[in-house]
Amino acid sequence: MGGEGRILLSQDGRNWEEGSANASLNLTAVAHGEGRFVAVGSGNVALTSTDGRSWTSEDLGSFYTLRDVAFGGNLFVAVGDSGRILVR
Repeated sequence: MGGEGRILLSQDGRNWEEGSANASLNLTAVAHGEGRFVAVGSGNVALTSTDGRSWTSEDLGSFYTLRDVAFGGNLFVAVGDSGRILVR
């Protein structure tokens, strides 16, 4: 995960392939839960995927950079600048 929506995948930590995010935001974190990945970063968009290869963007209605995301208790929680917390 990284700049300009770049997503890299690996099954073994040695061989890597690039996923398709179709987004140009800088990504900072990814979490997995209930069969879904969620990636966050700059701007008002989160990326979601069920396989880690193909991603779709979801408008969050926030103009803060999200710094981290975690899954627990059947919820995704993202935290960002200015104390921003988003729960889904």
